[in-house]
Amino acid sequence: MSPNGSPNPAQIFEDYFGPALFQTWAKVLINMANPNEGEDVLDLACATGTVARMIAPHVGVTGSVGGLDFSPQMLEVARGAPSMGGAVVEWIEGDAAALPYDDGSFDLVICQQGLQFFQNREQSAREIFRVLKSGGSLVACVWQGTDVHSIFASLFRLVAEKLDAPFETVSMPFGLGDPDELADYIRSGGFDTPEVSSHQLEVEFQSPDRWVQLSMMAAAAAIPAFAELDADQRTAMGEDIAKSLEPVLAPYIQEDVLRMPTAVNVVVAAK
Repeated sequence: MSPNGSPNPAQIFEDYFGPALFQTWAKVLINMANPNEGEDVLDLACATGTVARMIAPHVGVTGSVGGLDFSPQMLEVARGAPSMGGAVVEWIEGDAAALPYDDGSFDLVICQQGLQFFQNREQSAREIFRVLKSGGSLVACVWQGTDVHSIFASLFRLVAEKLDAPFETVSMPFGLGDPDELADYIRSGGFDTPEVSSHQLEVEFQSPDRWVQLSMMAAAAAIPAFAELDADQRTAMGEDIAKSLEPVLAPYIQEDVLRMPTAVNVVVAAK
């Protein structure tokens, strides 16, 4: 719970979306990054620290892992989560456009679903390039657009109507779905030949009857349009939207599990 007794969005993000989405996709991302023992790794926009914890055993105690995020609430949850062994993660609150690390600090910068949130994209890409060692790599993923995530598209359209807000404001996580735009973003930082590939996975959410409410609560940890609502407002809105979404979700629910397709673009770039 948060200090005022309302549900903690960052903890919901970790407990509900962590197992279904972020652990599942972290395995793909880490496999593509192929970290080695003794390497120094930065989990950029680490949120509640899923990738940092999962990659720590790969680099071992001779390596290092940093987890950086702008949100103190996310980092509080990350610090409280159990270690998976290997390197001890150093959690730091910071800005992707002004990374608090020396030039050439990392063999690998890995970023799961963070690039689309950076306000100064070119400067953030330059910072990633700066903190990488010569020969080091960036491996990052972003969601493909809402055109291939129909459930989230339906949810965000309803939220946008309720808030009388632009669709793009509430669908920020899916706002960097164009692979060419992603490649240009990374190229602007100094990377010569970023490579973008498409990947798909079906994910599973428990308690589908609570999916809408939990989605809206967790979104408050990262999306300003949701964060501006108080807990009671999100609950009331969630109840209305859940009723409207029942026919949309029904085909994806089997044996009290919500199964849905998801798709990401992964960019890999070497310094």
